[in-house]
Amino acid sequence: MAAPIVHDVQENPNLATTLSHIANFETRQFVGVCTGIAQAGEADLALCDTMLERSSETVAMFFGEEGANNWKRMVTRPAQAVHIQVCDIYDQTPGDRAGAKLV
Repeated sequence: MAAPIVHDVQENPNLATTLSHIANFETRQFVGVCTGIAQAGEADLALCDTMLERSSETVAMFFGEEGANNWKRMVTRPAQAVHIQVCDIYDQTPGDRAGAKLV
């Protein structure tokens, strides 16, 4: 992770991240506090590789093989693991429930 980002998180550990299902756009926002930043371990990197490979199949459906091949070239190393204690989860899927607190 770039040094300025690490510094910002150390100064203000409140974080939010948004995850979206690539095919149906179902989206969740996770809000919480950073409890630590560490070098990504082998299991973290293996998960990155698996998710990149699996999601490339869906990217191919929308953008063709060239899009999927570009997706697979995403740079995943070096990597850091950001640990977040999740406090709230919100629905961010477009529609009537967007912004609804789930947890």
